[in-house]
This record gives sequence, C-alpha cells and structure tokens, in this order.
Amino acid sequence: MSDATVIIALETTLPGHPLTPALPSDPQRVLLTGATGFVGQALLERLLRTGQAHVWVLVRPRGPRPGADRIRALLRKSVFAAWENEIGAEALAEVVRSRVTVLEGDLRDVPALPADLDLVLHSASSVTFDEPADRAFRTNVGGPAALYRALGAAGGDPHVVHVSTAYVWTGRTDVGRERPVDHDLDWRAELTDVLRERDRVVASHGEHEVDTRMRVAGRERARRHGWTDVYTMTKALGERVAEQEWAGRGHRLTIVRPTIIESALSTPFPGWIDGFKVADPLIAAYARGHLTGFPGRAEAVLDIVPVDQVVATILAAAVSAPDARACRYLQVGSSTSNPLSLAELRRHVQGYFSAQPWVRRDGVVVRATPWEFGDPGTITRRLHRGLGVVGGAAGALRRVRIPARRSLERLDTLQHRLETMNHLVEIYAPYTCASTVYDDTNTRALHADGADWRVGDIDWSAYLRGSHLPAVVGLMRGRPPRPAARRRAPRPVKRVGSGAQALEGDEREVARLAAERARRGRGVAAPRATA
Repeated sequence: MSDATVIIALETTLPGHPLTPALPSDPQRVLLTGATGFVGQALLERLLRTGQAHVWVLVRPRGPRPGADRIRALLRKSVFAAWENEIGAEALAEVVRSRVTVLEGDLRDVPALPADLDLVLHSASSVTFDEPADRAFRTNVGGPAALYRALGAAGGDPHVVHVSTAYVWTGRTDVGRERPVDHDLDWRAELTDVLRERDRVVASHGEHEVDTRMRVAGRERARRHGWTDVYTMTKALGERVAEQEWAGRGHRLTIVRPTIIESALSTPFPGWIDGFKVADPLIAAYARGHLTGFPGRAEAVLDIVPVDQVVATILAAAVSAPDARACRYLQVGSSTSNPLSLAELRRHVQGYFSAQPWVRRDGVVVRATPWEFGDPGTITRRLHRGLGVVGGAAGALRRVRIPARRSLERLDTLQHRLETMNHLVEIYAPYTCASTVYDDTNTRALHADGADWRVGDIDWSAYLRGSHLPAVVGLMRGRPPRPAARRRAPRPVKRVGSGAQALEGDEREVARLAAERARRGRGVAAPRATA
C-alpha cells in the first residue's frame, strides 16, 4: 500500500467521525512500552491506581540489572509517592506484584507478546532533539516497526495508542491539524540509508567520531526534508510506520501528539516531574544568571501542557477506539485552547526569581535581570564573538605563562557557559521562533464530558509560580519534588434532623491525632458538622 493510499484512507477519521466502543470501559490486558520514561511512569501509576487491568511492561535490562529490578525501583520514585502515602508501601508492592508482568527486552528485540491484549500504549521513544541520527532512527522508526511486527505475529487485535509529538508540524505549516502529516518519504528507505551512513562514518573516521558526525547528519537530513530536527523527523516517520503497519492492516489506531510536556497540574501531585524537560534548561540558565537574551518573538506562543493532561487524553482515547482500518489523531497542547505567550512566560519566570532569587553554593545571590528576545542570527553572532574573546584571553594567559590559575578557571567557566548557551540557541530557536499552533478539536471533543481535561482552565500564573517553577528549583538543587505526607482525616458528623449520626471516620486515626495534639499542648478540635 502506498503512502498516498494510506493518507486517503486515514483522512476519513475527522472530528465527529463515529467511534466504535470496542473496548471495555476498563481495559483488562494492557501492554505498555516506555514505562520508565516520564509519560510512561505516569501512565503506569494511573493504570494501577484507577483500574484493574493487568499490565505487561516492555523494559530492557540495563547492564547486569534486569528489567524487573528497574520496575521495582520505580516504586521508590516520586510518581508513586502520593499513592504510597495513602495505601502504604506493602500494599503498593503487592499491587505491582499481582498486576504487572515484566517483559525483558526492548524495541530492537521485542519478545513474544500475549495474543489476547486489548490495549497497547506505545510511549517508548528517543526524545532528544539532537540525538545522533542512527540512534534516533533505530528507536523512533525501527522501534515501532519491530513492535507492530511482534503484535502481528501474536495474532491479536488490540487498539494501539501511539504517542508521537505535535511538533511533527512545527515550521511546516501555521496550523498543525489532527490528521496525517503530508510527506512522501519511504520510512524503510530512510532508515536503511541512515544506518548505512553510520557504517560509512565508522569506516572513514572510526567509532570515536560517530556520535558527533551523526548528530550533524541527523540535523541536516531533518532540515533538508522540512523538519526542525531529527527528533521531529523520526517521530513523523514513526507515525507513518503505525499508519501502514497497524491501521493499514485492518487494526485500530490512535495517534496522540502532545506538545511540550511539563510538570503535573494535579496528578499524581501538583508539580510532579521526572528530571528537566524541554523548557526547564532555559529556566535554570536564567535563574543562574546565564541567560539574558534568547531567540524568539515576545508574542509567539510556547505550547506547554502538564503531563497529567497528556495521560488523561491517552486513557480517554483508550476506552473509545476508532473503527478498524481507521486512525484517529489527538493533539494535546495549549496553543489553541489556552495560549501562553513567551512574554507571559518571561513575566512569570522573572517575577518568581525576583521574589525568590537563586543562591549559589558560595552564598552569592543571583538577582533576576531582564530577559530579552531577539533574532537568532544576532544572538548567535554575539555568542560567537564572546567565545572568540574568551578563547583569545585564555590563550594569551597560557602563552605568557603568568601564574593565573584562578583567572584561567574563570575564563574556562565563562567559555563553558557561552558554549552551553550557543548549544541551547541552536536546539531551541526553531521552536521559540516558530509560528505554528496546534489544533485540538478532536481532543476537546473526546473530553467533552470529562472532568480530567483542564487545559482550557489552567491559570498559568498559579501553575508556573505555584508548582512548576518550585519543582524546577528542586531539581536544580538535587531535590526532586515529592508530595506532602497525607493523613487520613476523620469523616465529619452528618446532621439528620435534630440529631447527629455517629462519626464515620477511622477511630484509631482520631486517637492518634488527639495524642499528637495533646503532646503539643493544643488539644483536639471537634469535627465540623456538614449539612
């Protein structure tokens, strides 16, 4: 089947296209890829916490450490902390033991899969913008191809929710639509060509040059075909793999395209995040005083979305599959429903760090300074001039052999900062300077009656200053955010007529609170009645 035929067949899935309720409201047999990643962790937590499904997770061993150990280690991470506070560590471990099966392997070597899966959530991918081309293509193109081959060999007919990115549209159009991306590339030919190019680099320059040269090759290949970087190109080709190899063979497919995924709005707890995400290195650089200018237009929209809103969409899509041989596209972002401009982001970031400035290890307080936007070329030229000046000064000091160790250390530090900023500009400028926004008509229709969908109601000031920026600061300090320990409060007295029902709360919890308050000399307050 040609790419053009696939696009014609798939474009029948438009807003309002009838959906077949082919899955039970609570899928019972689920395969999850990418369970140790940011979105995958959140998906696993929600699947286990809110449903009764048995979940198979495809996890690759890491050195001598088996995949099962990596899943057990997830229980100690903050994504499960709020739930653990509620039910206890032993109960949480028992849920995982009884409802999670680890499949040792990865997308290069997919093991035999169960034949009776009713849902596959494919969230494994390489998310690095400047990954060497061979790695990005193997993971984001070859990986889905191997997964769909394994699913076909298993003989089942699960609905697949394939997680991609809305940035497959960036720079290619002003409005990214919920439909297939228009291109005529053959994903098999591109994958083969990239892997052959790697072999040529090894033959000509040796293994030590591979990563550097393949990063450049990936960037050049992507921009030659109209994408911002190798990440967006390989994600677009990965979609074509899914369209041809799954929907094109008569199965049900939903492609979910998030924008920039950042910390949680509310679930598993406000501010939950697992390491720096796309926007966070820029925020950290600004907090440390390294960033005073960056490419972009103040009025441009930076499309970010909390991770729990992405998870809510994936799980809502999971319970209402499209027709067989059809593919539904869902874009999850804020640029249409609740746009956040770069100027507004700057105001919140500057305001937060003006009130709570970053303090360096040596005790120096870094005062917030104006953050200006500019033309990418102008900023790049300034950085290159700065690098030239710093490099010249360091070279002069070394040539005259004057004892100047401290000065050289300072120059080396400054050079590192300038090189880091130059790298960030090169990676992020295509996004901060882009004019593309992302239609979310299908996604809003999916969530028409759902309480979990709150993108349109996000108060960006409350979200950024109240949870996201504190979470980023915690990561900068090496202290990832964790939820506050929860104590189960007694249920209030319910008044019925002139009397009152007995207290329904946990009596042991009441006694514990009373004893604690007595130790503090505060007594214990009576529960309030409710109408």
